[in-house]
Amino acid sequence: MGPSVGTHTPSDSTITLLEQALDLRAERHTRIASNIANAETPRYQATDIEFEGALKEAMSTANSPAVTRTHPRHLPACRQDGVAVSPNLVYRKSAGAGNDLNSVDVDTEMAQLAQNNLLYNATAQLLSKKFSSIRLAIDGGK
Repeated sequence: MGPSVGTHTPSDSTITLLEQALDLRAERHTRIASNIANAETPRYQATDIEFEGALKEAMSTANSPAVTRTHPRHLPACRQDGVAVSPNLVYRKSAGAGNDLNSVDVDTEMAQLAQNNLLYNATAQLLSKKFSSIRLAIDGGK
């Protein structure tokens, strides 16, 4: 027996990448919020994660044309469906670090938080549109 309908996930690499982008944006939100919460903590080093470059590379790999089998006796093409994006942890250095050696700049962190929030919402909308198009195909365009 195959997997039940409720537990089957689409093997679309775009969906996988969008899900990973949402997870990474949520992680980035947590880190930025932690930086803001520790703005007055002596010797605290602001942290962030970088993943945009790895995400772009994974997206270009995912969008490459798929190899199709034209004859049953041909060898199957090896294609990596599970593309994983790994973030890099970075420590932010602040030019205005005071005597307490804290590297958090609240204005920078708030700007980063706002930008990350916008990108999270845009990614969520893209994922929603992708699922809507799948639903439309399943419903036969009705």
